[in-house]
Amino acid sequence: MMQYIADKTKASQDTITLVLKHEQAFNNKAHENAKGKDVDINGDDLADNILSRKDMKLNELTVESILGYWNGLLDEQESYGVRRFS
Repeated sequence: MMQYIADKTKASQDTITLVLKHEQAFNNKAHENAKGKDVDINGDDLADNILSRKDMKLNELTVESILGYWNGLLDEQESYGVRRFS
């Protein structure tokens, strides 16, 4: 999956991993703050949060592309019965 995203976005696998790490941290924080309620993640807020990180040197389009390909691939896996997160 990482190589597929790297091929599509021209970002390195290390950079993709960093974007996904920041996405996971954002999602975890949102779930903690929700206190058991449903969480609605705004894609623009997520991308802005990732772009605000000191270690992030990508532009907005690349970050959104990485997230889009990642979530698209995960959605595809779920449709085949593969669990999204362990």
